[in-house]
Amino acid sequence: MKPNLANSGRKNAEEAEKTRGQILASASELFSTKGFDATSLREIANTAQVTHSTITHHFGAKIDIWYAIAHRNIDSYRKQLETKLGQAIHHEVGTLCIFKTAVELLIDTLLKHPQLVRLMSREHDMDNERALFLAGKMNESHHLVSGLFEAARENEPCLQKYDADTFLVVLLGLISAPALFPILQKTLTQTNINSDDFRTHYKALILSTLFH
Repeated sequence: MKPNLANSGRKNAEEAEKTRGQILASASELFSTKGFDATSLREIANTAQVTHSTITHHFGAKIDIWYAIAHRNIDSYRKQLETKLGQAIHHEVGTLCIFKTAVELLIDTLLKHPQLVRLMSREHDMDNERALFLAGKMNESHHLVSGLFEAARENEPCLQKYDADTFLVVLLGLISAPALFPILQKTLTQTNINSDDFRTHYKALILSTLFH
């Protein structure tokens, strides 16, 4: 009986993707806690429970892993944003609802992936290609959100106290606080800041602060 080459190929592709996911998850956690320069490929391999050669096979150099992490998170966010905004526009909702859709997605993304916040915070004051890459992506996102903000602000009193820059500063500050201060978890007695319940409650508080 001949082997099913299609099934075999699909299984190999699934296993390869699973391995890539393990490597990216391990590297993301290490980069966000120790920093890029202080993290070695061997540490990533040990954490992901793969060999050093497996990492180089899938990614090559350490910088390639960093870019894969950045692109995966940024591309996923932009794809979701385009889809949600398209749905909101299709249903002809008001400008405030469209803007809140973008804000809610950003909150969900960063609260669910706190290591992304820590990763960006570690690179912000570096004079290197990683920092320039992130700055460029931040500028793209800020430009998009600023346009939505200005459209919503024209007729919405709750946004009059902000301009596009101050709104972004307040928004990112509120979202980033739990991720940038993990020591909070050691001082809180009734809350797990990594739980779905906390994220839901905290998201509601952020929206209430910004839009009322």
